[in-house]
Amino acid sequence: VFVFPDKGLHKPIKSYLVLDTVYNIFSAHDFPIIPNQHWFLAYPPFKKTLNYRIDRFLDKVKNSSSILFVRWVASYQE
Repeated sequence: VFVFPDKGLHKPIKSYLVLDTVYNIFSAHDFPIIPNQHWFLAYPPFKKTLNYRIDRFLDKVKNSSSILFVRWVASYQE
């Protein structure tokens, strides 16, 4: 479900499944299917959000006295 409160949108939207084969990053919901529009036009806002999250994460790692990383999904061997 895509939620864009500023646009009053709270409804399911179909999206492309995108796999970045260079960085092995999978996206299941960041590139909505919009008729007559290429999927990659959604890339600039996606990249902006991704950069924001990366910068925030690196800032937390740098400025926190302790950090706990949790692995959500893994096999016993992993």
